[in-house]
Amino acid sequence: MNHAAQKAFAEEVEFFAQAVERFQTGLISDEQFWDLRMPLGIYSQRKAKHYMMRMKLPGGRITPRQLAAVADIGGRFCPDEPIRLTSRQDIQFKGVPEHHLVGVLRALHAAGLTTLEAGGSTIRNIVACPLAGVCPRELQNVLPVAEDLVVRYLGHPLTRHLPRKFKMAVSGCAADCALGDFQDLGMVAVQNDQGAFGYRVVMGGGLGPKPRQGHLLEAWIPEEELPIVIEAVLRLHGRYSDRDSKSRSRIKFLREIFSPEWVMSTYAQEKQWVQLAGADQYRPIGRWSVGLPGAVPGDRALQRVWPQKQPGLCVVPIHAPLGNLTVAQVAALATAVQDMAGVEVRITAGMDLLLLHVPEQQVAGLLAGLQHEGLQMPGQGDDVKACTGSDHCNLGFTPAARLARTLFGRKEDVKIRVCGCHNGCVHSELSDIGLIGEIRRPFKKPVPCYLMVLGGKGCAEGRLGRPVGSIPATRVEQAVDWLLSDYGARTNLQHTFAEWLAQQETEALVARLQPLTVISEAEAEQMSGAGGAQAFEVKTGVNECAGPRKANVRAAFTQAAHERHYRQAFVARQLWQEAMASTRDILRHIGTTLLSDQFPGTISGLTQLAYYAHRRFPRDVALGETLSRLVQRLDELEKGAEPAEFIPFFAEVDLWTLAVADYWTPRDVCLRLRAYLPERSVEAV
Repeated sequence: MNHAAQKAFAEEVEFFAQAVERFQTGLISDEQFWDLRMPLGIYSQRKAKHYMMRMKLPGGRITPRQLAAVADIGGRFCPDEPIRLTSRQDIQFKGVPEHHLVGVLRALHAAGLTTLEAGGSTIRNIVACPLAGVCPRELQNVLPVAEDLVVRYLGHPLTRHLPRKFKMAVSGCAADCALGDFQDLGMVAVQNDQGAFGYRVVMGGGLGPKPRQGHLLEAWIPEEELPIVIEAVLRLHGRYSDRDSKSRSRIKFLREIFSPEWVMSTYAQEKQWVQLAGADQYRPIGRWSVGLPGAVPGDRALQRVWPQKQPGLCVVPIHAPLGNLTVAQVAALATAVQDMAGVEVRITAGMDLLLLHVPEQQVAGLLAGLQHEGLQMPGQGDDVKACTGSDHCNLGFTPAARLARTLFGRKEDVKIRVCGCHNGCVHSELSDIGLIGEIRRPFKKPVPCYLMVLGGKGCAEGRLGRPVGSIPATRVEQAVDWLLSDYGARTNLQHTFAEWLAQQETEALVARLQPLTVISEAEAEQMSGAGGAQAFEVKTGVNECAGPRKANVRAAFTQAAHERHYRQAFVARQLWQEAMASTRDILRHIGTTLLSDQFPGTISGLTQLAYYAHRRFPRDVALGETLSRLVQRLDELEKGAEPAEFIPFFAEVDLWTLAVADYWTPRDVCLRLRAYLPERSVEAV
């Protein structure tokens, strides 16, 4: 992170420190505290007053010094918990006591790390090819691109309060090892038919309860247009995705809510708007070159030392069982590589580690030293990962990690992912065998089960796994053994499991597993533990990823700040009607905060909003009256006015915005609006 980003993080941490004190003394509510901690990547867990904390590591890159700091922080603040690697190339701390939250944040800041916007309705960590910069096949090292985009949008008013979280990935070649087809926005470096370098862009992918593969947005754009496309998509998401229904607020649902044609047409309009405002200043970052043919690492765990395109240097993969490492292991790894000049550490989407730039002659010694700490390269039967499931996560139905431990070590080399719910945190839908926790209620008894999906793939020509049945948790191991037995018997392991699956009809797979899905009444009683000491209970908490459900005043001011930026850009270009359109949006965003909580209806236009804010449901009558007058004046100006009349009007709107902020600030000690307000010196002429 650059200096400005780290300064912003430091300010957020100190404000949060005050919020923790207020929360612990009852001065702010649970929801207010939730609203403040989520953008800092802090999530509650099942154990009261204990939290998960997530960092933000663009492309999964972390220095050995920072890795040592992570081990130190884990050892000081949550020593009994593993350090968790995630499928978004991040690191998480589990089980952080409430009284240590601020201490962890300050320690991370001192190490040059951040958690800012690692949670909430923001742009989450931007993932990239794990071998970016060293893969012989790549057209461009995309890691600097990912890092630039993270810094560009960190704290940006457009993205601080989106309708829902937004995930992006950047891949350096058509192999798409960053899994771009299954992100809200995926960008892949390609060459067009004329041999020119640029990006292919895919939008609307995602996993979770309703997984989708993305659709093509741009077949090819030059690199300098990448920020234009991204900003247009973010505006599309911010303006039209459903902010009320969190289950349908991801951008992947726009094609269903409206239509594919509408999405493409509206995206084109937003792209034109961004270009018109001149919000496209971007200097291409990466060098381009023709990639060399060779093996594709893909989305499987590397099981061998990988030669880099830099002669004499290698990538060494390190296995993290279930995605977890102990504090001692992380400390040992950091110590082992700190004295190796130039060595870099990255987290993969497969929840393992890669050591890059390791000299060939030092590989054997490095691995021998790490083996004493239980650290080794991934091997056959090791590619099994799981989320924490119901043992820690509020959303987990089933204890996914406990099941995953029973699936290790098979002779067949298969990618298995176990998730305790349908939220897709470990990419079950993109695995050879994916297991997704759910509850069935045969004979009205809650039975923990796993939906089995087969044959998923995340990289180029990817596909979602095929659902083949909901299997009781106690039978999952048997179901996996059945499948692997069939595979081995029919192929003698001469083909990969994925290749074998691709040849199988879905109906045949469903029929093969169907006997394991049937639950008799006696079995339902036993599997649910009804009446016994081990009775199964369905306990889930609030989906904190979705963010607070109440209207967010801060969100309104951030959106208005973004429109004000566009208004000023249009003014500079003397595009007065466009500037008025942005001003209309400013009034709409800020005006909605003036409606009382008892407001029963929906707003169909700015004039209606002004009417209700003025006469029917005002929080403040004077501010509502001013809004009504401003809207009337806006309508008059849009019908025809001289340029000299616009500037004083914009100043009036800014003064009114400041007045509304002054109304809200003393009413909510958690509000921080200063960064999203016009200058206080603004005056109406």
